[in-house]
Amino acid sequence: MHCFVCDHHIPKLFDFLYAYYELDLFRQIELSDVRKLRDVMVSGKYYTRKQLILQQTIDVLTYLPELGIERLERYLSWIDHAYFDESYQPEGAGRFIEAFKKWKENHPEFGAKQKERDSVSRKGRRMFSSPELCLNLRNGKFSVMFPKQRIPSDCVEAYWEIVTSVSGKMRVQCEMIEAITSNLTGEAEIGFPSADLLGKIQFRLVSDANVLRTFEIEQDCCRAFDGNGSLIRKKHLEAGRVYCFTHREEHLKTEATCTQQQTDDWLMSCYSFETGMTVEFPDGSIAIIGGEMNEGLCGSTPVQHAWVYDEQKRPLPVYGRLPMLMIKTTPAKYQSGRMSLNSRYYPLGQLPYRRIELGDRSGELGFLIAIPDEQHLIYDIAIDIAAEQDVRRYCFAYMDGFDFRFENSAEPLPYLFAPKGSVTIFGNARLRGHDVEKHPNKNEFGFVLDAARQVLEFDVLEQNNTALALEIPVVAYRFDQKEWRIQPPDEMWHTELPKQIEFRIPGMSLELSVDADADAGRQSVVYSRGKNDPTITCDLMPLRSWLGRERFRHDIDLKIDGNRRHFATVYARSAVFSARLESDYEKGVLHGVFDIVGKSRYVVSLFLGDCVIAEQIPIENGEIELPLPDDVGLYKAVIYEVEEDEFGFGEQLYKIGEAECELLDPGNIEGKTFYIKSLLTLDRQENVLSVRHKRYWVKVLAQREEEKQRYDGIMRVADYWGVVDSIPVVVTIRKRTMLDQVQIAFVDDGEEQPFLYNYASKEIVQKEDMTLHRMARYRTYTMLDYEDLFHVVYMQKEE
Repeated sequence: MHCFVCDHHIPKLFDFLYAYYELDLFRQIELSDVRKLRDVMVSGKYYTRKQLILQQTIDVLTYLPELGIERLERYLSWIDHAYFDESYQPEGAGRFIEAFKKWKENHPEFGAKQKERDSVSRKGRRMFSSPELCLNLRNGKFSVMFPKQRIPSDCVEAYWEIVTSVSGKMRVQCEMIEAITSNLTGEAEIGFPSADLLGKIQFRLVSDANVLRTFEIEQDCCRAFDGNGSLIRKKHLEAGRVYCFTHREEHLKTEATCTQQQTDDWLMSCYSFETGMTVEFPDGSIAIIGGEMNEGLCGSTPVQHAWVYDEQKRPLPVYGRLPMLMIKTTPAKYQSGRMSLNSRYYPLGQLPYRRIELGDRSGELGFLIAIPDEQHLIYDIAIDIAAEQDVRRYCFAYMDGFDFRFENSAEPLPYLFAPKGSVTIFGNARLRGHDVEKHPNKNEFGFVLDAARQVLEFDVLEQNNTALALEIPVVAYRFDQKEWRIQPPDEMWHTELPKQIEFRIPGMSLELSVDADADAGRQSVVYSRGKNDPTITCDLMPLRSWLGRERFRHDIDLKIDGNRRHFATVYARSAVFSARLESDYEKGVLHGVFDIVGKSRYVVSLFLGDCVIAEQIPIENGEIELPLPDDVGLYKAVIYEVEEDEFGFGEQLYKIGEAECELLDPGNIEGKTFYIKSLLTLDRQENVLSVRHKRYWVKVLAQREEEKQRYDGIMRVADYWGVVDSIPVVVTIRKRTMLDQVQIAFVDDGEEQPFLYNYASKEIVQKEDMTLHRMARYRTYTMLDYEDLFHVVYMQKEE
């Protein structure tokens, strides 16, 4: 089997198999018939693509058919996986695997090209297996889409024939396409007369006077089209916008909102359906939106991500509109039954109900029962029918008009790295929250976000020992099974990127991408979770392969619900962010502090003018310590990365940066200037919040005589156009050994006041924007109190 095909011709074999995958299978691997493909390849009757197959491959397929078929199936599966997963690589090693990787990189349908998806959840471009009746949502016209069809290779022409009761016959000639194992008809479209809409419609595929296939759409009292204009078959309606066409005098009975318009032939009704609603058609048939005609609650849908705990602490679904109840039984049994609602009894025959023809052979009917509105919170229902042993039980919560909406300050939900959130609860329920800040006049509650807090709980005051719970739409993550976090991850060296990240998100899938601004385009991987899995585990091996040293910094973005946001920063090579020199006159030492990105060994050389002060001093934990020089002035620090020679003969030094440093006296920084790099807040946990939109410089003016660690200064605030504000401030040095972490307060009417941090705009401000409503201000601002530090970088001259 090593000679199935030689290395040079492997790409041609993949070209041939891709043509079969594209043309014969319509990119649906489940349609493959590899034995038939093998027979055609052995026969040589594949026309213009014959040159892609070598005789040695045909010989293997002829004399070793089972092994050859197994090879063809494997290579087709590679093509299928790679087409819909850009990061897919076959497992293992070998010449075919390596050749496939190269072929995929050079093929126009693969690589970074994003694949299209269609509304019917099939792979590839929108395709139909049978003719499709469609509605043009722009002009209200109807058309028929004819799909590709496989026909015998000896058929030289074919056409579609449409037969209706009003317009008679119509014909559409087919384009013929050569495939591998057969011929194909091309896709076609033709306008469809609206007068034939509700009647029986027949489609025939004809070749040489022979009817090859026949498709039918049965006569009906209603034609329904989804939000994309595609016909909904057999009244299987789903939630969302639906367009229904009926006779002018006929209407659908449903709880959904509706707008109507008369056309030349029909009444068009546009509905906004929700899961669980009921629809009764003019012929008496009934459909349940998003479900089958099963027993249980229907006519309304429980509010998602919310539940009520009853007195036994059972979580119950909560409805904002009272549902109905569907049961199946015979008419005689139904009349003998009764409903127990919170220990109150109702004969079923005395309750409002509708009979439903089920269309099966059971002899039973469906009964759609209106549940009495008793203004309870908890509805405990039992249906007892005398001739039946089983008692049907249903339990749910009902809060009239209940719904809720979470809100964020500047970005869309879910909450990502946000400190606070708020929720508005609609309806008339009286609630008391836990660990929340309530708006005095509304059911609006603010809360602090925490990785351990996944739900908000509220006591329902109308009924003792019951609670309402809402799932918070927050993104939490953890690295390699460590603790859960909602704060931004620290900036990482590329070797520190974990092997996997586990996410807890409201949705079912997410996308991680690298370098959105790269010239080659964003590289991304989509991860999904199973229906019953609480989290999504992301293998980061594909991302690690994209973190090359050609870029100093790589940005990892997270995409959820169509919204892409920055998640983490990863550095691929060493760089110097800042450097400063401090003098300790009591100890007679010079202390150097260097902020370096990287995990290598580093050394520094110091110069004062042309004079060498120190050479290649090892930097330990970002610091050095030397005897204090006698000379003063502007020093230059040159930092090198130490790298072992690849042949083991010593070490090599690579310069990664240099900085001019004026000697700082930790006992007195009077006259110095620094800019604020970031905020180090201690609000529940330490997290770094970069200041991006504006820049802030502080000029230290004078040291306070009685408080040697406190200084008066001026903060200058600048945007893109220049300085926009100058603010008197007080700077406090907490530790002489940590000059880069200071506390800053502004001075107002002689009093020190704390700054505020605006999480939405990433700005330091003095007061809240009072035009924002109360909860928006709560989410947006946090006070920078005594425990919050400003991370600063000292400069040699004021900018």
